Amino acid sequence: MRTFFAFIPPPEAVLAIDKWRAINWPLLERPVSPENLHLTLLFSGDINRKQLQCLHDAVRKMAEPAIDLEFNCTGFFNKADILWLGMQNPPIQLIALVTALKSVCRQCDIGIEKREYVPHITLARRCAQLPGLPLIEPAFRFLADCLYLMCSEKIGGKVIYRPLLSRRLMSHDERQ
Repeated sequence: MRTFFAFIPPPEAVLAIDKWRAINWPLLERPVSPENLHLTLLFSGDINRKQLQCLHDAVRKMAEPAIDLEFNCTGFFNKADILWLGMQNPPIQLIALVTALKSVCRQCDIGIEKREYVPHITLARRCAQLPGLPLIEPAFRFLADCLYLMCSEKIGGKVIYRPLLSRRLMSHDERQ
């Protein structure tokens, strides 16, 4: 089962991002469906039941803070032909969480990617080229207060992401 850690934007942010994308790039051939919009934290790949249980136990013990996220730029991964929404200055807490998740994966005997982490929400796949700069600059904020381990499945030719586990992150009030 293919897995990854992610933050899922709240519904109002998903709707706003989807509307903004449609205004700026109405002719994208492979837009990511709104229900699949997410911020990938770490790709954990194919895991077995033992590794899933290990992740569950380790994530349950985590005491990470909720993170204020601001998405304010776009980008394009040339090799993967992916248009994305990102952040100019990722919060230190986000990078610390990704580092903690890498440690958890190593503890659970799960190989992790070596490439640099670029926090982003994929807007469209298989873009032949960068579709141009947005007419309206992105400006999306939300509080990421729940960490998910997601499973990627192909059902009826469509990719579906479903949560395998979730962990509520500490609110600002709980940290004081």
